[in-house]
Amino acid sequence: MKKASLILCFLLLVSQTPLIKAEEQPQVVVEINPNLELFAVVYILAFNGSDDFIIAPKNYIKDVLTYFAPYKEHPAVYLMRETFPRDLPWHLRDTSIRRWSDQLFRMRYLGNESDELLSGLLKELVHFAKESDFIHFYKLHEGDYEQAINQSKKALKPEYILKLDSLFNKSYQEYKVELSYSLAIREHAAILDNTAYYIGHAVHISSTPQANFYYAWIGIHEFTHTFVDPIIYKHAQELLSVDYYLKAAKNEWAYATYDGHFYTNYGYIEENLVEAVANYIILSDYPAFSKWRILQDAAVGYPLVGDFLVDIEKMNKTLDIYISQLPERMRKLATPNNVTKYFWERTPITGFLALDRSYKMGEIIIVYGTQNPDRIGVEYDKQTAFQLKKMLENSVAWGKYSIKPIITVKSDKELTKDDLKQNLILIGGPVANEIAKRISPALPLNFAFNEKRWEIKKNLSNIQEFYAFQFFNGSIAQISANSIVPYAYPLQIFEVIRNPWNRNNFIMVLAGIDRYCTRRIAREMLVEKPISYLIESGDYVESGFYIQFYLEG
Repeated sequence: MKKASLILCFLLLVSQTPLIKAEEQPQVVVEINPNLELFAVVYILAFNGSDDFIIAPKNYIKDVLTYFAPYKEHPAVYLMRETFPRDLPWHLRDTSIRRWSDQLFRMRYLGNESDELLSGLLKELVHFAKESDFIHFYKLHEGDYEQAINQSKKALKPEYILKLDSLFNKSYQEYKVELSYSLAIREHAAILDNTAYYIGHAVHISSTPQANFYYAWIGIHEFTHTFVDPIIYKHAQELLSVDYYLKAAKNEWAYATYDGHFYTNYGYIEENLVEAVANYIILSDYPAFSKWRILQDAAVGYPLVGDFLVDIEKMNKTLDIYISQLPERMRKLATPNNVTKYFWERTPITGFLALDRSYKMGEIIIVYGTQNPDRIGVEYDKQTAFQLKKMLENSVAWGKYSIKPIITVKSDKELTKDDLKQNLILIGGPVANEIAKRISPALPLNFAFNEKRWEIKKNLSNIQEFYAFQFFNGSIAQISANSIVPYAYPLQIFEVIRNPWNRNNFIMVLAGIDRYCTRRIAREMLVEKPISYLIESGDYVESGFYIQFYLEG
């Protein structure tokens, strides 16, 4: 992105609003909300500290189970289990936790609430807070809470809020972040009494540039919702004229049936626009991270983000005017006749896309190779295939859906012609796996022998666009697509291509320089990630996205 154009655009926008004195600069208040953490503690007790939504460090979970042991049979704990039964689908549990959090953050601390007008779980949470003296536990852990939110406080700079305000020529009186320390609450926004809120959970990651970007991005993303959502909703009727974008997304993505961002036309457009604004706000501080994020958005069904960002960089008007003209702009980007083409010209091929397609088709086949002359090596790869099968069957990735596809394991000798047309995961490269050998000319990444050793070579002839990034010390840099991969051990790759026997489906390849590297990369569960490829060569890590355009017929 051109830094000069960003600065010019920012200056033009700032000039439309009064200058704000330094002492009046907006500050973001971040806290572990007592009500959200009370809810989380009872949730931990209800599931004895073991559940996909519990994110607290192990020591904290142990403290909860020990401190509140006398209350493990409390009615609040029983009702929590009843509200979130184990067999409740993941996406429904996720939505319900979010709804509860939206109610709880608005209330004063439940330990000070009267229960006269309350009922059910909410009433019992009041009783639990008072009987267990929850606030004493909360105060004992204020140091943990402060450590968890400190990075978010630093990352959400006042200048980001000022830049956001200037885009809309308005501001809120306050900006607040309300988090749970120990329960994964899906991030969302709210407006209350001229205060913009971001509600979610603390992220327990170390202090790195990558962590700083995450905190800045997610915070600004949610605050952007408080600006964008009311305007988008105001124009919801006009935006129906471009609802073919949402229809195309839901047609291509199975998970869109269960993800709330795809429930309404205006909600889908709003998510694309919010992402564009958030990345615009922090782009100058995190150019490579933002580029990565924009490509990842396209990889999960939001291809409009990149085009919206380009518009924001160029425009000299406030976003409420831009939004009012959005239907016209979107009709110029794509029509009902070419919207699918628009999607696939911008959507990278990724592991998550392949799994999404596998869900739609109801099957995925893991294929281990039998070509290794060492029979022990063949058996080792077979075991790797079955280990991956087990990890996939237990993966929380399927929580985005109603059921799981059938996952089978076969050798490369067992595949039928019909099997070849399915969504496949290949264990081992061309030397070990016959199917990998057959598709080798089409693979973007290949092992090549240079008379001394095996190395990784790139072949960009079979793809349209290639975006490469190098990761180091928690940071990221965009690099040349043709960059040389340095040799080191362990050496391993993950990559995805369209299936040459059925280009509506996909083939994922997990391969290493030896059987141990192959198993190592299989254990990283990259097959469920929204990335096109990953290379690991010793300490060198490269990953990125590529587009392999195809339209049926």
